Parts: sequence; structure tokens; C-alpha cells
Amino acid sequence: MPNILLSIDECSVVMWEDYLVVTLLSHLKPHHVSLLDECVSKKDVFKKVPTIFDCSRMTDISPREREFILKLRDILPRFAILSNDTLTQAFKLSGVSGQIPIASDFKSALHIFGLTYQPKLDVSLVNAFVESAMKVVSAQTGQLPKVGKPIAQKSPVMMDLFGIIPAYSSHFSGTILLSFSDAALKALFVSVFGYEPTAIQHEAESFLSEILELIHESTRTELLKKGFVFYPSSASVVRKANLSEHLSQKQIFLNVPFSYNENSFQVCIGVEGL
Repeated sequence: MPNILLSIDECSVVMWEDYLVVTLLSHLKPHHVSLLDECVSKKDVFKKVPTIFDCSRMTDISPREREFILKLRDILPRFAILSNDTLTQAFKLSGVSGQIPIASDFKSALHIFGLTYQPKLDVSLVNAFVESAMKVVSAQTGQLPKVGKPIAQKSPVMMDLFGIIPAYSSHFSGTILLSFSDAALKALFVSVFGYEPTAIQHEAESFLSEILELIHESTRTELLKKGFVFYPSSASVVRKANLSEHLSQKQIFLNVPFSYNENSFQVCIGVEGL
């Protein structure tokens, strides 16, 4: 399990088994800098294990952030940046890239320190999505769905319609799926709105997209409390015929069945690299 050393707004410091990850999802504010300074100065672990500064979800770098990154480089024995193409170019122009190792993905960042990327399907991750799905569907329908036994498979359970969330964090890469048959989604729509959708494909798909966003946001909030920082990503809805275009062939899926009244749906968590 990760050990959260600091979590404020969209900035966190998380200790994993043999490395630290400082994640920044938005620009550093003055109180971020002071709290990060205090965290680094008081925690001896920063001097014992590698630190990865993950700013890969940002679009630019401010002078304050550049100054703070260089400060970390000066006081930490093993330090690297996880970046993206846009930021890497900015780091090159500012001279930072010549002074600090920069990686474009988490696996490469760990490789800098001779560490191996080992993605794990942590029970906290599974529980957070299961609990969020139950909470959202219960709030929408007034009925608590029942959860079945999770099953690990090489593919998700095939249904008519899929809500898709690309899921990325410093330790996890995969896909979250919320899948319904047309009949089950229609029944859920009726239980919420009290009438049948006149255009099942448009109204029901829009409804599924809204549910997906609620589950996504609820899950991100709960996981952040446990040290799992999920990067923001855009959810989408596709039909079964187009699902393969959105999935990696290297994923293993944990399919979690849900049922309410006589209907059912699935939450499928796909992890790459297991």
C-alpha cells in the first residue's frame, strides 16, 4: 500500500515500496511550495530512495516550478522528472534537461534508477470503483445494487453499450469500463426519470455518460485519500462493435457484476502489463 506523505489540492507526495512520487496536476501555489519544502526537509526517506517529479499532465512550467525543481535536484541524491513532449521542450529551452534526467513514461523513469515497473491491481483500487458504482446507482435509483463475485478474464464481459474511462496514474495504466445491455440501461433510465427514452441510442447513451462521470469523480476523490493519484481523463461511450478500438490487447480484466431488480451491469477494470 502507498504511504501518503502529503496531499493538497492537486499536489501529492506518495511513498511506494522503493521510490517516491511527487505528483503535480496544476501549477504550484505559494502554499504548495512551503508545504513541499517542509515535507522534504523533515522526511529522511527522500535521501534514501529515488524521487520522481511527475508533471506529465501539465501543459507548461512556471518560473516558480522551475526554481523548485532545481532546488529538489540540489538536495536529493536521486531525482528525475516525468514529463510530456511539450514540457520536455520547455525544459530544454530553460536548460533544465541538461541537469536532470527526464523520462516520457513512468516505466522509463523507474529504469533511470534501475527499478522495474510492476503494475498491481490493488484491492483498494477495485473497492473504490465498486463502492462508487454502488453509491452513484443507488443515489440515482433509490435502490442499492447487489455486487457479485469478481472474475479475472482476458476480456470484458460483452454487453451492448460501454462507458469507457482511460485510467492512468504513476503506478497504473488501464481502462475502466461500465457496461450495460440496452434493456438494462433502458430500465435504469426509466427508474430515474419515470419515462422511457424516446431515442434510446441518444438519450440512454447521454445518461450513461453522466453516470460514468459521477463514478469517475467519486472514485478519484476516494483514491486520492489512499495515495492513488489518477490523472484527469475524458470518458466516452461506445457500442460493442467499436469497443476493440479503445482497448489494449495487453490488458487483464477484473469483471465485477452488479444487479438491481431483474437487471444487471458490469464494472470492468482492465490493467496493462500484469
